[in-house]
Amino acid sequence: MATPQPAHYPLLPTTFVVDSEGFLIDPFSLEVEVLTDDGDEALVRVACSETAYPTGDRLGLGYYRASAYDPQNEDWGVDPEDDPGPGRRTVRWYAVLEEDGPEISWTTYTERLLNGAKPDAGVPYYALIADLRTEGFTTVVLSDARAAQLLARATQYIEMFTGRRFVAEPKDLALEGSGGPKLMLSEPIVGIDPDGLRVELEPYPVTSGTSLPYSRETVRVYSRHLTQRLTQPDDRQNPKIEVFDPTGFRDYGGGNRGGALARYAFPRGQQNVHLRGVFGFTEWDGSPAGRTPALIAHAAMLLVRRHMVGGGIGAGGGPSGGAIVTSEKTRDQSVSYASPGSVGSGRAGSVLLGAFTGDPEIDTILASFMRQISLGAV
Repeated sequence: MATPQPAHYPLLPTTFVVDSEGFLIDPFSLEVEVLTDDGDEALVRVACSETAYPTGDRLGLGYYRASAYDPQNEDWGVDPEDDPGPGRRTVRWYAVLEEDGPEISWTTYTERLLNGAKPDAGVPYYALIADLRTEGFTTVVLSDARAAQLLARATQYIEMFTGRRFVAEPKDLALEGSGGPKLMLSEPIVGIDPDGLRVELEPYPVTSGTSLPYSRETVRVYSRHLTQRLTQPDDRQNPKIEVFDPTGFRDYGGGNRGGALARYAFPRGQQNVHLRGVFGFTEWDGSPAGRTPALIAHAAMLLVRRHMVGGGIGAGGGPSGGAIVTSEKTRDQSVSYASPGSVGSGRAGSVLLGAFTGDPEIDTILASFMRQISLGAV
């Protein structure tokens, strides 16, 4: 029986810990502190528990939450004037990956909402409600609860148009063996569980007492956009893992060189390769998992704005469908619009007009993040 996918995005702040080779690891120590925008401490620096969820903070290999801090239930003491109210919170993580190793740190963000409003734990928001407030959406025109609904809807549209997921999520993948040393994936890699690669061997015979030599010593992870800040080539566009023999030829009971080398490949099959890890299209920001790309966050806020001004989402959203006015006459009250999907001539930076939502600024962003067709993807 297939196991369900790991739970995504608990309400409490979470983080992933990945080493320089792209493998998930449990650090020697992990601490967290939370600050408000003005620098006040919402949570002094405390250690995360290594005990597994639900009694502790460890949600999985290299996956932790900060249970000592709940953004929706902050305790600022008995004086109400000390309470800064709703808004953005900066979450700083401090990790020592191995004993006697150096301390590293990174930052993620969460927020406290008004009147007990809570985000949908199953839907990632590509922008914070605090970001909408910075853009001028006050609580008078847009409540926190309504903003959460609109950001969730914007998430669904962005994912529908691009075919991608822009947060780091733990997943168990069932892939089809390629017959060669490289295995192409359909999801950009954030980190791989070094013990989470398993291959169904039938009908491939293996000498008793031996197994396919898959381990962190024989698997190369292509996530260099995070581990090396390398975007040329960009591994997010061509995610893969590769198996190799670091010591040259070994006889694992195959009896000949060809048989031994075949075991450093992924046998052909249908969903016969099982891979556990963290995946998602993120960009480097100093944290092991990266962040939602800034342009995607901007597109999410533009989609909320589009809804608020009555344009809706989609090419038929408003009176003009959000299209660009190309000509108008005041006497006859005649207006002409650019058709959705037309090329923007004479408009600097305009790639297309209204192919997705009817708004060229949004659509240009979404088009640049669309999933590329890959014949090797499974």
